[in-house]
Amino acid sequence: MQWMKTTALTVTALGLVAFFSADAAAQAPVLTATANGGAVTIDWTSVPGATGYTVQAGTSSGAADIASVNLPATITHIVGAAPNGAYFLRVRATATGITGPFSNEVALLVGGPPPGPCTGAPEAPSVTALARGATVLVAWNQVAGAAGYRVEYSRTPTGTDMVHVVNGGTTSENTFVGMLGTFFTRVVAGNSCGQTASQTVEFAITDLASGPGPRTPDPPPGGILPLPSYGAAVVQNAGRAYAADLARHSGPNCKGELTWLFKLLRDLRQQDSRWGLNWKRGWGTELSTDIITYNGTSAPDTVATHIYLVDVLSGECESNIPVWNTATTAETWSANARYPGLCANGDCAKWTIAPYLAAGYPADPRQQ
Repeated sequence: MQWMKTTALTVTALGLVAFFSADAAAQAPVLTATANGGAVTIDWTSVPGATGYTVQAGTSSGAADIASVNLPATITHIVGAAPNGAYFLRVRATATGITGPFSNEVALLVGGPPPGPCTGAPEAPSVTALARGATVLVAWNQVAGAAGYRVEYSRTPTGTDMVHVVNGGTTSENTFVGMLGTFFTRVVAGNSCGQTASQTVEFAITDLASGPGPRTPDPPPGGILPLPSYGAAVVQNAGRAYAADLARHSGPNCKGELTWLFKLLRDLRQQDSRWGLNWKRGWGTELSTDIITYNGTSAPDTVATHIYLVDVLSGECESNIPVWNTATTAETWSANARYPGLCANGDCAKWTIAPYLAAGYPADPRQQ
């Protein structure tokens, strides 16, 4: 239902792809939906390994003439408003090259009796996209008869990697993208009679050092900012505040349970968006699961390698004692000199927040 608002939506790493097995693809979510006046709540159970979900709504059983919306795997809960009428809803899991079976279908009656005959879908909106630092402002005209709008984002001209759904009184939104690259957006206007998409508009994020979100200004070219002194206190506080998450960072599967590390990074990024994680030895394939990084250079975060590295866990997977070991920086920067060919670059490091974003955490923690 294209005018609904997705309350659980966050900015994710656009284009990140995972695979799920044929067994997972065979699973169908369990769908529930309720209406209280014009307020609608839709929930479904998650499917292990799914990279997204397709939600369909129609005016008759099995139909998708109202909407067919692709959502990221982080969303299994939608809350919003819908015009009076009868709706038929279903959802299925998706992954690269695989679509799972549809859930049970839910017939939902919103408000009073169904509205009168449709007079037609709304016209296509006219859309502009203005990138400002790490954000994009997408604006469109008010379309007569539109009950709401769906703003779609992608890294390809025809794809849909992320969706925001807004009500009919909204004509713009400012979204924190948080990564460099070329992106595409379109706006779909909809009502109970159907939906119409705008033309696809291209925009580019070329600068992460401005826009919303706290960030220390760049140093002079060739310089490097000092490592912030507050980091040790944030780590100790995270050890106390997220003790249960820290305890789960233990045992043979500890490097796959990174909730504590991600929450620590979220807290640090509330102070400065220069904080991130590290790809081991700079290769971009294996995450350092006990390391926090800080890009003190003027280089964009996504390409920064001359970064501070801090070991934040002593006895990882065993004692898991929160620490603030800054000696890791010098040790890492000199590793390639000691062991030629070990690393992908001379700093033996590479800044990233991709796994953090893929886990559903916001690039700008103020959005959560």
